[in-house]
Amino acid sequence: MIAPSPDWFVGVDGLELFQNDRWLDEVVVTLMPFDAGTDDGTTYTSSNANSNPPQPIYEITGYPFFGVPIGTFTFTKITADDLGLCVDQLVAGQNATLTVSHGTPQETVAIMWSTSLGSTTANSGSWCVDFGIVFPPADPYSQLVSLGDCDVSGDYQVTRLVPLAAAGITLYLQAAEENSCPDSRMSNIVSRVVL
Repeated sequence: MIAPSPDWFVGVDGLELFQNDRWLDEVVVTLMPFDAGTDDGTTYTSSNANSNPPQPIYEITGYPFFGVPIGTFTFTKITADDLGLCVDQLVAGQNATLTVSHGTPQETVAIMWSTSLGSTTANSGSWCVDFGIVFPPADPYSQLVSLGDCDVSGDYQVTRLVPLAAAGITLYLQAAEENSCPDSRMSNIVSRVVL
């Protein structure tokens, strides 16, 4: 949904992720705005007026988008050896749930945040990790979302309050597992704009 419109949306349909007898490692899809044809409003602030009869779904090429893409979806293949990180939509002043999957049972994982992509290596003690996000290695706890142990299934879940001051900021989040030296066990990087 493209808020606050009740029937504008982005999406992906019919995307082939299995090609030439293998799963693709990563696919980035440009997102164009669509109208579901269920509301007659033509602007964000139009009052709700049901389309009667409902109209076919169509790409919005005119006002207010004028054929300009409004985002991307990135599909990244995760193997059984990779940690998986899922993050709820981030809304300032509300709780969000972060879930790490495919971890080593009873092993400690750290979830970090950053406002930029890059590289941060943390090699101290039992941590041998190469993050794809930037944070101060001398003070990693300043950007720590959570530190906790995976359950017997290798999953870890935490709920955190999103600070009001984060509204409008793009955050990048990534998880890492302790005691994975010499090889890093890292998650995918999740990008979220705080609403």
